Amino acid sequence: MVDCNFEKQEFAQKFHGNRELCVFRLVEEIMISPQQAQLFTDSFKYTSTTREKGLHYQDRQYTCVRADHSSIYCKSVGHGLIIVKTLLYVLVATYNDNMYPSVCVEAVEKLAEYLREKGK
Repeated sequence: MVDCNFEKQEFAQKFHGNRELCVFRLVEEIMISPQQAQLFTDSFKYTSTTREKGLHYQDRQYTCVRADHSSIYCKSVGHGLIIVKTLLYVLVATYNDNMYPSVCVEAVEKLAEYLREKGK
């Protein structure tokens, strides 16, 4: 695990092509431990297990509704968890019952698509 408390451009320069696990967050409320980051990354390797057992995040058990090689969607009462993988990043987003799940999924998938097009 590497401390990534520096600007986005420095992050891209320092970790491009590096296999070290780094958590870089855009929102203060999203806290991801090194163990949780590794679990999210491993969830893409073991999608059948992810579908069966779901994921635990921020003291909440999520039921998996979709898991494939690039996207994982999970839900819990009043909350949702979206995890999308690109070449360099694993994007993690959450939503609550005040938000439309479809809008959140679309926003995260479009960001991932943009990053993939840029080779990231």
